[in-house]
Amino acid sequence: MTDPTPGEPATPAPEFRKDPVTGGWVIFAPERSRRPEDLMAPEVASTPREGCPFCPARDGDNGKLEIIRFPPTPDYGGQPWTIKVLKDKFPILSDQENYHRFGDGMYDLMSGHGHHELVVESPLHDDGFPRYPDSHVRDLLSVYQNRSLELSSFPNIRQILITRNSGHDAGAQISHPHSHIVGMPIIPKRIQEEVSGCQGYYRFKERCVYCDIIAQEREDGSRIVLDNDCFVAFTAWAARFPYEVVIAPRVHLSRFETIRPNEIVLLADIMKGVISAIKGSLPRPSLNYIFHTSPTPQARTAELTDVAKYYHWHIEIIPKITRIAGFEWGSGFYINPVMPEDSAASLRGWLERQKQLTGAFPFSRTQSDAPRSNPRPPGSAQG
Repeated sequence: MTDPTPGEPATPAPEFRKDPVTGGWVIFAPERSRRPEDLMAPEVASTPREGCPFCPARDGDNGKLEIIRFPPTPDYGGQPWTIKVLKDKFPILSDQENYHRFGDGMYDLMSGHGHHELVVESPLHDDGFPRYPDSHVRDLLSVYQNRSLELSSFPNIRQILITRNSGHDAGAQISHPHSHIVGMPIIPKRIQEEVSGCQGYYRFKERCVYCDIIAQEREDGSRIVLDNDCFVAFTAWAARFPYEVVIAPRVHLSRFETIRPNEIVLLADIMKGVISAIKGSLPRPSLNYIFHTSPTPQARTAELTDVAKYYHWHIEIIPKITRIAGFEWGSGFYINPVMPEDSAASLRGWLERQKQLTGAFPFSRTQSDAPRSNPRPPGSAQG
């Protein structure tokens, strides 16, 4: 322990922690930041409504890009739609490119084939997760599921990645709430590392590593943020970033796309609770969330035949309140100035205060209209 300044509690000494899935190490250096306020992001003005390409006033400009729109609900009365899916005007990958691989001497190349869709999450420019009605979060997750199923059926698509950038430091260039769904012809490095780690653990122990992580986290409790009948949210043992939260199904399930309607209800509750807690606990946090799901069925080559047995889908929610610098780039180690146990305690505290104020928290407490019956049998492998 570091000697404290008079009147302040002692700060834990730095320590390494190993990620049990990827094998990567994280350095925890609590001395670098004692309070959440020390992690304040710079204030950045939001982009104006005027000229916003995602606001309903600009619908006419997106006619050729629009894939599907969902009609207004009572919560968004007077609006022409509630959620809209567009082809990205400036795509990362393009379905206009034919899929082919080739070489240039010793170097490997591949055409930029793929699919890139934008999900405009709300007709309101300044809307967002903490303000979304519960039913709207469920509708958004259903859109993610349906579009992922559609894209994963296309030839040569091996991986679906759903991402959300919220705030300038998270990479959002437009404030209007939107997220991305990308279908790729290769499995990304991060997913491949997880697949390989899960596979190695399963071969050694004949169990899913994420199932074991979830069991230990629920038994320990110090890193749990929220928990309900189907999902658990926790700060990872070797979290790379302050207040990084993982949401995972409590029973084994390899593909997000295969979740059932009652599971969407509970996932919506826990996602809204966690994101609200992060935004409520930290000053002006930008954040990303990323869905990590199993490679698509057509990616099931010989080495991935049994991927449904050992890969466990999950969501990573990452506030962007620290920056990666030279040491991280040079060493490959992440430096996290906040212990995950402290992050979880802070988020739980915020949720408990909101519960006392409104009686409506934590959001993961299932609402009366949410079906809780027919859970998946323990140990069932889906996907």
